[in-house]
Amino acid sequence: MKTSYKKKKSSKIILKTFLVLFFLTLISLTFQNTFAVTRTWVGGTSTSWGTTSNWDGGSTIPANSDDIIIPTGCSNYPVILNNRTMKSLTVNSGGSITFQASTATIDGGAVSNAGTILINGGTLDIKNATGNLTNSSSLTISSGQLKVGGTFTNNLSSNFVVSGGTTTGNITNYGTVTSSSGTAVLNGLIANQTGGLLNINGGSLEIKQEPSTNAGSITVSSGNLFFNGKDLDNLNGGTITQTGGTIRLDHLTNSGQVTASSGTFTIDEYFTNNAGKNITVNGGSIIVKNNTSINSGSITVSSGSLDFGTAGKDLTINAGGSVTQTGGIVSIKNLTINASGSYTFSGTTLNISGTTSIYGTLTQTSGSFSGIAFNVYSTGTVNFSGTSFTTNADKITINGGTFNQTGGTVSTKDMELINGGTYNQSNGEFQISHDLTVPSGNTFNGTGGTVHFTGAAGGGADYTGNVQFNNVLIDAGADYNMDNNSDVIKISGNYTNNNSSLDNDKGTLNFNGTSPQTIYSASTPASTKTMSANIIVSNSTGVTLLSDVGFQTNLSLQSGGFITKN
Repeated sequence: MKTSYKKKKSSKIILKTFLVLFFLTLISLTFQNTFAVTRTWVGGTSTSWGTTSNWDGGSTIPANSDDIIIPTGCSNYPVILNNRTMKSLTVNSGGSITFQASTATIDGGAVSNAGTILINGGTLDIKNATGNLTNSSSLTISSGQLKVGGTFTNNLSSNFVVSGGTTTGNITNYGTVTSSSGTAVLNGLIANQTGGLLNINGGSLEIKQEPSTNAGSITVSSGNLFFNGKDLDNLNGGTITQTGGTIRLDHLTNSGQVTASSGTFTIDEYFTNNAGKNITVNGGSIIVKNNTSINSGSITVSSGSLDFGTAGKDLTINAGGSVTQTGGIVSIKNLTINASGSYTFSGTTLNISGTTSIYGTLTQTSGSFSGIAFNVYSTGTVNFSGTSFTTNADKITINGGTFNQTGGTVSTKDMELINGGTYNQSNGEFQISHDLTVPSGNTFNGTGGTVHFTGAAGGGADYTGNVQFNNVLIDAGADYNMDNNSDVIKISGNYTNNNSSLDNDKGTLNFNGTSPQTIYSASTPASTKTMSANIIVSNSTGVTLLSDVGFQTNLSLQSGGFITKN
């Protein structure tokens, strides 16, 4: 019994000793964490963090809980080659620190840099949501990792250079972020503030979170700026200027100014251009890979290309939106210009691979328009005086709208005017290879230029509306095909028929010019071919016959008469 009692007493003593030591250790750790000291680098011996003579006091190196200051005026500055932990880090003006290997951990505090921080192989890990990084001078990452648990602020007149490695955290930039070489990744987003500059002049920067914002300036002159399928909001006052290289993002919202002068700018989704804001293409290439609406604001293309068509995507211009093309190439699948929207074209080429729908205004003063199905609705107006306008063997439908031709060449397979549609031609050439349909209540008003029939009409031609041509030219094998007794074509200029097989036994041709007119027809009465059922001359200056002419029923000389050429 005595022995057993001694054993119990001994066990109690050991337990008490353990508890005392445990609590003493806990108090010591708490004391250390609560009363962390500030240690200052002096660099009297070398660049080694682990050399005591490089630190104030010269007897110990900093503890994990200490606040570190890197001052100005040292002979040597620290290079981190082994794992290190500290509470906070302050680099004063003129001071520097290099993270070259292993991991430096900031645990419980922040990093403030007014000197130089270089990460070229190691890791700077600023932990916790309060682990902020403030750069007021120079911070460079060429390889390795920079991890920011809190807020990364790049202050005015400071420079963050990314030429490699990975940065984790969101950057608020008031200064300059530069990529000049290498490949760098930002596992976060960038908020470029007023006065801030994101400058890509080489290398590649990939931004992996969204939405990044820009109220300052983004410039890309070479290299790559990739947003990795993420969005960018170009805010009011923000500018994006591309003079080379590549920009690629998911969705662009523009409330500022975007200019592409060279290089390739790819938008994998669509862009939103806000009121009073402009996207300018003056040498570069903007490629859009999804359907896009311009609700307001403007796009200007003076050279280079704006391409929706390669991806087979549409452009819709809504009220207040506008596109001005003075050069370059624009390619679109389907183009819709809604009421109060506009597209002004005096450039090189506008290619529409699908349907064009005009409810607003399309104006072409030069260059080449190439489309397929082309529709002008009641609120729509087309003003054409350009070089060429073609629907590539398809159809123009003027559904209550107005098409004004004052020059150039308009070429289509079919044209139909319905619901009060109007086609005005004062100059240029209108070419049609199949059916021209102008039913009652619609108007083709040709006061100048030439209507050129280049192919054989089908069964859909209709001239029962108000049809006035100036000059008429009919190619060999072509025909205007009047197959209704109510069809009337008024002609104020010259009539030239090169089709020896032309034969119309219905309708009326009314020569109503105010200056001398001529008629030539390769089809002659001897072959029983006729121009129409009826011919009316209502031109007081007369009509000169350059060939025999034939008509089916009536000749009416209401004013003037025929002048035969000997």
